[in-house]
Parts: sequence; C-alpha cells; structure tokens
Amino acid sequence: MPPTKIIIYINDVAAGEAVALKLSEGAVTSRYEIGEAPHGLGLSADGKVLFATSQGDERVTRIELYQNASKSVQLAPAPYHLAVSPVDGRILVTSRGEARLWVLDPVSLAIVDEVLLDGIGHQISIEGQ
Repeated sequence: MPPTKIIIYINDVAAGEAVALKLSEGAVTSRYEIGEAPHGLGLSADGKVLFATSQGDERVTRIELYQNASKSVQLAPAPYHLAVSPVDGRILVTSRGEARLWVLDPVSLAIVDEVLLDGIGHQISIEGQ
C-alpha cells in the first residue's frame, strides 16, 4: 500500500528557502531558510533531518525538521549538489567552483574527506553496499 502522506522538499530559489510540500494537497506546510541561491537538497534516511546547500552564501545547512532547529557552516567555493549516504549518513557535496567533492559529518557538518574530480561534479547517485 502506498504511503498516504507524502511530503516533498523543494528549493524556492527566489526566497532563499526550502519548502515542504504536502503532495496530496499541493500545499506548502513549512518553509526553511537556506540562504542565497539554494541548490542541493537531501533528506536523512530517517526523514528527520534536511540538508541543503547555498551557493550564494557558500554554506551547507542542517535542519532538524521536528525540532525546528538548524545549523549552518561555511563551505567554499560554491557548494552545489548534495546527497546523503544511505550507508553511513555522511553528506556528499560537490563544488560548482572547483572540481571537488566534500564528504561531511552529518551532525557537525565538518569536512571528513575531500575528493578531487576531473571536472565539476553535478548530480550525485549512491549505490550502498
């Protein structure tokens, strides 16, 4: 049986926010401040934490959805696409300004690894094993 309550998260670039949209009603249920030019979005495996990038502010943000708390850290240059690892929850973020991928701790948002790429990384898809 399909879920009865589907919430999707979408960047509202003009407002610098991510919005939660209840799909069945087409209604925005919440708004979360991200910053200038939000781009990447990812949800934790348990659905409790939303992660987002702001290219304009060069920040990555962690939003605890049910506690209405957030934390942002500087990440430069130009954090771009974002994915959440289904294996260990780490956050993967590409840079629009340099050929690199950052691996971040999901709680502190500290950089735990950097991977140099051959070009600018765009979308991210993860195969968990």
